[in-house]
Amino acid sequence: MSGRNRWRLLDWLVAVLLGVGALVLYALTLAPTVLSGDGGEFQFVPYLLGVAHPTGYPLYTLLGWIWSRLLPIGDVAYRMNLFSAFWAALAVALLYPTTRSMLRQALPALPAGIQRLVAALTAATFALTPTLWSQAVIAEVYGLQTCLLVALLYSLLVWAERRDSRLLLLSAFGFGLGLAHHSTTVLFAPAILVYLWLVDRRVFYDWRFILKALLLLIIPLALYLLIPLRAPHTPYLELPLAQDRTLLLYQNSLANFLHFVLGGPFGGSVDLSVDLGQRLAMAVGFLLNEIGWVGIVLALAGVGCLAYTRKWALLGLTGLAYLASVAFNLVYTIGDIYVLFIPSYLLQILWMAIGAGCLVRPLFSKPIVAALLVVLFFTLPLWTAASQYPDADQSWNRQAHTRWEAILAEPLPRDAVLVSNDRNNMMPMWYFQYVDGVRTDLLGLFPLITPEYPSLGHILDLALSTGRPAYLIKEMPGVEVKVKVEAEGSLWRVAGSAVEGDPAYSGSAHLADAVALVGYDRSPRSPRPGEDLQVSLYWEALRPLEAQYHSFVHLIDAEGQVVAQSDRQPGGVHYPTSLWRPGERLRDDHSLTIPTGAPAGVYELWVGMYTLASDGALVPLGQPAVAGQVAIKASTQAEPGPISEPVRANFGDQVELLGYDAVLQGRTLGVVLHWHSIQPPTADYTVFVHLVDANGQTVAQHDGQPQGGAYPTSVWDTNEVVQDEHALLLPPDLPDGDYYLRVGLYLLETGERLQVEGGGDSLELGPLDAKE
Repeated sequence: MSGRNRWRLLDWLVAVLLGVGALVLYALTLAPTVLSGDGGEFQFVPYLLGVAHPTGYPLYTLLGWIWSRLLPIGDVAYRMNLFSAFWAALAVALLYPTTRSMLRQALPALPAGIQRLVAALTAATFALTPTLWSQAVIAEVYGLQTCLLVALLYSLLVWAERRDSRLLLLSAFGFGLGLAHHSTTVLFAPAILVYLWLVDRRVFYDWRFILKALLLLIIPLALYLLIPLRAPHTPYLELPLAQDRTLLLYQNSLANFLHFVLGGPFGGSVDLSVDLGQRLAMAVGFLLNEIGWVGIVLALAGVGCLAYTRKWALLGLTGLAYLASVAFNLVYTIGDIYVLFIPSYLLQILWMAIGAGCLVRPLFSKPIVAALLVVLFFTLPLWTAASQYPDADQSWNRQAHTRWEAILAEPLPRDAVLVSNDRNNMMPMWYFQYVDGVRTDLLGLFPLITPEYPSLGHILDLALSTGRPAYLIKEMPGVEVKVKVEAEGSLWRVAGSAVEGDPAYSGSAHLADAVALVGYDRSPRSPRPGEDLQVSLYWEALRPLEAQYHSFVHLIDAEGQVVAQSDRQPGGVHYPTSLWRPGERLRDDHSLTIPTGAPAGVYELWVGMYTLASDGALVPLGQPAVAGQVAIKASTQAEPGPISEPVRANFGDQVELLGYDAVLQGRTLGVVLHWHSIQPPTADYTVFVHLVDANGQTVAQHDGQPQGGAYPTSVWDTNEVVQDEHALLLPPDLPDGDYYLRVGLYLLETGERLQVEGGGDSLELGPLDAKE
């Protein structure tokens, strides 16, 4: 064997050892079983040869199907976790020759021994970057994506060295495979085109070659046809809701197909109005966590070295790819955006390799010193990454498996609906159903299961509309504004809507035309000093609310002082006001403790909402409203006193007129009505007392709430007796004769009167003599 072949064999041996070492590390820290989130999804989708979430990931699905079916190790979940580890480890192995090729082009004078050392440390550093490591130990798409990107870079770099057009055709095919796996591969296209132009622009004039390359690029995209072909055979894409209702997660049509593979459902996550300063700070924080300040300095040195030595092709390839990847991530606002930075870390670490080689170049005459300095350069990033071991280690993670084993062991009714506020929580159930065949009768629902059901409120309404038993899979404090829930085993049964029927006390107050207070309930009706007053507000959103508002109920005395109060955030974190839908009615429960020294009397209930500004200041939502009145009572009068004219007339089955007293003093007729509360009114009625002549003409009258407004009907208690005095000023020329009192009650807002038992909306009393 020639010396050149021996060195080549050594290089491949080093690459294999790096890959095996990475695989062993990933296997030791591998998640052992079922996961939540995308990890859980990617554990069962390939095994079923099903359809994953957009953009579908057909290459991953097909390769995962082969892997999960042929590999006789552990359960399916473990195999798919190992699948990620394999591809991430292969990416590490390929990074060694990739780095060597880049160093040969960027620093041709760098000794081969130093090149190998730098390349090996580069691959090892990349293997230990926290984000790649975190994705290598769970079933995820980023291990395969990273491997395809490294392979693409390697084929391009080797083509630049050898100018073998077959390598460029292989690169085109590899780019197509990348697009058939993860759509962000397209971000590398401008950088690749610039690289080809700067290395050998003649390729752009060879049309036959271009057509071959385009054909090889397009062929892998045919893998996307796996989606319409397998959709009819994917069980979770068509969920039965009721006997005649089905929820379709994907329906085969050309428009749906294009929308799906182009990532349409995530199009709204691209936000060009983001705070770029804030997003840049986020990106820098991510980078520091990956390679630290030493790594960043080395990377900057590598970029400077490429620019100084005029290696424009390499700088164009890596620089434009880096800028495109980071720029996209800055405006792409998904929750797990941190994983999409892996390609940028790959490029940063390649720059680190060039920077290390450039900095040790003056020490070429002292290779041992140069080698030690290279190792020193990479020590801090390696130490930083190694310190991430506790966070990266998933070998203990059986949480999803344990939780769902317990849930599925519950004696749940057949065809029950299980609800979560997070899709991630539901993926393990689908794994158990579609891989292990456990409780396939259960239906799992979560927000955005389809675009028609974007929020938890939509999903709860959908679950209740099926008529099937519904359960929350976890406690969700705050959801009681929407539904009634009762703990049952390890779950929470949804007993129905929190708002059923109208509130006991109606209202129509609006807060800034954003929400309406449609009424409230209270218990007890008349609290005693020292008791707790329970107040349930009924809100209706009038428009979408952007902020998370707090609500308050204040009990106000006659002097305007707060006697008792309750402030809370209705809906908590699981159903805050920002999730409320226009037209939706929600129940907001408050508890106020009445002070032991509070004097008896009638108090007002003030209700409002506010949010908190960034500086902690309260920002009210419009003006607070008076919801109603509450009486604090030490006792109530249950027995009537002497009544000169007994009557006993029933008004609307709410109040009863026991009788009246009428006394004329001068021109003032004093009338005392003796009321008995049968079923206490929930509204404040106005009492009218009219003096009419024999012809029914009104000659004097008095309208007002009981006791001059001091004791409104809404604060009366059951079986309470109330004396209500009215004074009627008589005309000076009132002729002699018999007169009658006409008495009734009406709502001032509408004029609607309470009906008298036996007919009519008023009661005639008398006759009486209106002359002294």
